[in-house]
Amino acid sequence: MEDADFVFALRAQSEFSFAALAVGVVARESLGYFVSEVIERLELEKFYARYDGDGRRNQPYDPALLVKVLVYGYATGVFSSRKMARKLYEDVAFRMLGAGNFPSHRTICDFRLRHLPELKKSSLCKSGGWLESGVW
Repeated sequence: MEDADFVFALRAQSEFSFAALAVGVVARESLGYFVSEVIERLELEKFYARYDGDGRRNQPYDPALLVKVLVYGYATGVFSSRKMARKLYEDVAFRMLGAGNFPSHRTICDFRLRHLPELKKSSLCKSGGWLESGVW
């Protein structure tokens, strides 16, 4: 299949189908899958706790999704929330981690600021050496 045919076939798919297709395109051994599997195994109750309660703090995106995007972004050298938001449209691995969702750069930035203490305390951050490197 020619590259142009592949791109045309992707454009013909709905967003939901493209997210499902992205999962098939990204190799199982890739960093994207590794980040996804690690985040799925973490205890993220502290991230969800902020959104429990009376419903006024409605969060449209799953906190695990945003943690995956942040961690993958940092692991690949993408630190800007604007660049992460753009990568969700352009990069297949980001799109797989975002599950076809497209949070704005403001949403990513607000999530990072709101949850920075939880991120710093997470076992992933401590074991990865990210605190010493200044990433967080």
